[in-house]
Amino acid sequence: MLTRALVLAGIVAVGGTVAAQDGIISTVAGTRTPGHAGDGGQAVNAQFELPVGVAVAADGTRYVADAQASVIRKIDPSGVITTIAGTPGEFGFSGDDGPAIGAFISAPLGIAVDASGNVYFSDAGNRRVRRIAAADGSITTVAGNGDSGYSNVSGVALELSIDYPAGLAVGPQGYVYIAAPNNGMVYYLIPELGALDTVAGDFEQHGASSGDGGQARSAGLHLPCGVAVASDATVYIAEQGAHRIRKVALDGTITTLAGTGTAGYSGDGGLATTAQLSFDVEYPSQLAIDDTGALLIADSGNSAVRRIDASACIETYAGTGVGGFSGDGQWAFEGQLMLPYAVASGTNGDLVVADSFNYALRKVSRNFSTQTGSNVTVDLGSEASLTFEQVTSSGDVSIDVVDTVPTPAPGYVEVNGKYYDINVTGGFTGAVTLAIGYDDAGLSVGQERQLKLLHFVSDQWVDVTTDVRVDVNFIDGQVTSFSPVVLVLPSEGKPLVNFRRGDANDDGAYDVSDAVSALLYLFAGRTSSCLDALDANDDGSVDISDPVAVLDWLFLGGKNLPPPGPDDTGLDQTDDGTNCDAYQSR
Repeated sequence: MLTRALVLAGIVAVGGTVAAQDGIISTVAGTRTPGHAGDGGQAVNAQFELPVGVAVAADGTRYVADAQASVIRKIDPSGVITTIAGTPGEFGFSGDDGPAIGAFISAPLGIAVDASGNVYFSDAGNRRVRRIAAADGSITTVAGNGDSGYSNVSGVALELSIDYPAGLAVGPQGYVYIAAPNNGMVYYLIPELGALDTVAGDFEQHGASSGDGGQARSAGLHLPCGVAVASDATVYIAEQGAHRIRKVALDGTITTLAGTGTAGYSGDGGLATTAQLSFDVEYPSQLAIDDTGALLIADSGNSAVRRIDASACIETYAGTGVGGFSGDGQWAFEGQLMLPYAVASGTNGDLVVADSFNYALRKVSRNFSTQTGSNVTVDLGSEASLTFEQVTSSGDVSIDVVDTVPTPAPGYVEVNGKYYDINVTGGFTGAVTLAIGYDDAGLSVGQERQLKLLHFVSDQWVDVTTDVRVDVNFIDGQVTSFSPVVLVLPSEGKPLVNFRRGDANDDGAYDVSDAVSALLYLFAGRTSSCLDALDANDDGSVDISDPVAVLDWLFLGGKNLPPPGPDDTGLDQTDDGTNCDAYQSR
C-alpha cells in the first residue's frame, strides 16, 4: 500500500533538541562521473576519482581524501572546491616541510581535522600519517617510518612502523587516533610530543576478534579499519574482518558494541549486538560521532549508514541496503548509496557521506532553518514543508522518524507504522500549515482523495485536512501545535467523519436538545447519519440509556461522556456517505 512514511507525530521543544533526527539527502559534490576536475568551481560540478574519506571542520569546511586521484580536496562553506595536497594521478612520497600542493602522496584513506584546522590524513600507500598545517598549507609526516610490518606498541611516532594506516579521528584532548588494519592495532598520537602509543590491539593476536571483557591492549582486532572517539574519550573501532564494532571504555576494557561476527544486513530497531554489519574488503569503512553523541557507521557492504544511539540500539540512517543512486530530496533512508566508506558529522547536525562508488559526496540535512517573520516556509525536500503563520524568533526545525509514539493512530485506519517527531527551536504563533508527501503506489485516485491528516489534541483525533493534491502527491493540513499528526487511509474506503459522542444532533454543543434528538430517533423515526454520536454511553447500542446518560452528565454531575476509542468502528452500516468511523471526541 503506502510505501513512504505516512505518520507524522510532532512535539514542540523550544530551545531543545531530540536524541535523533532524520534528514533529507542531497548531492553536494561530484557529478557521479569518475575523474579529477572542477577546482575553483562549485563542488557539485567537480569530479572525484574515488572519495573514501571525509571530515568536516568547525566552520563547515569539508575535506575529502580521494584514494584514486591521490589528493586531498577542500570544499569551503560557499561550495568552492580546491585541491590542497598531492599531485593528481601521481603516487609517491615527497614534499615534507614544503607546500602540500605539488607534494606526492599515495592512496590517502582516512582524514580528520583538529580544533585548530590542521588536517591529518592517512597516507596509506606510504605507510605514514601526514599533516597539512592550517597556518601555511605545508605538509609534514607526523607518524610512521614508511616501513611495513610492526615495530613496537609505543615510542617516537616517526620511528615506528604503521602498516597501512586507515581510519583517523581526533579526540577531545587533541590526540590523533590511527587504525592500522595490518598491525591489528589502534594507536594514538600526541602531536605536540611526537609520541605514539597503543589504544587497542595486540599484534600477536592480529587477525582474531577476541578479548572482550579484558584490557583492549591485549585484545585481538581483525583488520581494524575505522575509529571514532566520543567527547568522553570512549573509543570505537570498526573491524573490517569481523564485521563488528568494538568499544574501549575509559578504564581500557574492550567489548563488542555491534555485529555478530558474520557479514549481513539485519537488526534495525534492536540492540546493536544482535545486528549484522558488512564491511567491504576493498577500502576501509570508517566511523564518526554525531552531534548527539551517537555512533555513525559507514556500513559499506550494505551501502548504508547505520547509527547506534545511547541505548545501544541500531538503525539505518541513510541508504536502503541495496546499492545504487537515488533519493535526492527525500528522506535519507529512502535514498540509495553505493559502497559508502566514510561518514562525518558537520555543522548544524548535518551529516556528510563519502558515497564512494557514486563518486560523490552526499549530505543529510537534519536541521532546517526558520527566519523571523510572517509566512515562513521550511522545505524538507520532496517529503514535507511547514509554513509558519508568524515566527517570533529564528531557529531550526528538525525531524526524527520513529516506529512508535505513546498514542498510536486509531486501529480502523491504515498507516504504515512510521511516526515523525518534529522539534522547533525558537518560537512561533498562529497556525502552521503542513504539506506531507505520500506515495500513490497501489492507490486509486479515489483512495488518494480519501486520505486524511488527523491531529491528536487533548486526547482526541481531529481531522485537520485542508486539501489532497493528487497531481503532486501532497496532503495539506493546518495545526496550531505539534502534538501527533497522522496521515491515514480509512479502511475499506469508508470516509471518516468527525463526531462528538453524545452530540446527537451534531450542532457542536452539548445541551438538552441532544437527549431530545436521541429520543426522537428511538421513538419517532428520526434518522441519524452517525449512530456512534447517539451511543452516548459507548455501550455498543443505542437505547434509552443514552439520552439518560446525556441528561445525567448535564444536570446531575454524572459521568463524563466517554470519548471514541480504538475499538469504535462505527455503528452505521448504511450507504449514506457518512459511514461513521469514530475518531473525534468532545
